[in-house]
Amino acid sequence: MDEFYCSELVATLGLTSFVCGLVLGPALPAPLSKVSISYFWFWFSSYKICS
Repeated sequence: MDEFYCSELVATLGLTSFVCGLVLGPALPAPLSKVSISYFWFWFSSYKICS
């Protein structure tokens, strides 16, 4: 860490955010696979029309 002039926290921040992205990336849109795609398009189109 001394050669890069940063603390251990800053040095591990990139790896930590990468791992969190790998975990949360698939976990957030996964429930959408259970929703019928026609229901999703109905909701999306009605939201666009009403707003």
